[in-house]
Order: sequence, then C-alpha cells, then structure tokens
Amino acid sequence: MDLDKVITELIMERDLIDEAIAHLERLSTGAQGISIRPQRRTQQDKPREQVRAAGAGLE
Repeated sequence: MDLDKVITELIMERDLIDEAIAHLERLSTGAQGISIRPQRRTQQDKPREQVRAAGAGLE
C-alpha cells in the first residue's frame, strides 16, 4: 500500500468536498452571480448562417 498515494487522493477528495460546501453555502445565502441553469438562446441570439449563391467561390 502506497501511503503517499492514498494521502494525495484523500487531499484531492477533501478539496472537492470543500468546493462543494462553498457552492452550497453560496446557494443557501442567495448570493448573486450564480447561474443555476444556463439561459435558453432566443432566435435573435443564434448566429445567422451565411447563404452562398450557387457557383459562388468557383471563379
């Protein structure tokens, strides 16, 4: 058993748990700037596709 590897993995797990706790604390306090769901794109937000005429670019 490689104790250094186990310790390293436990530290990484602890960091993930700390990050999750911080996010949950911000959600519970209603902090601004946290998006729960991404916003839907409206028709105006979508990039327009360029239409090429037949034979364009063959000159």
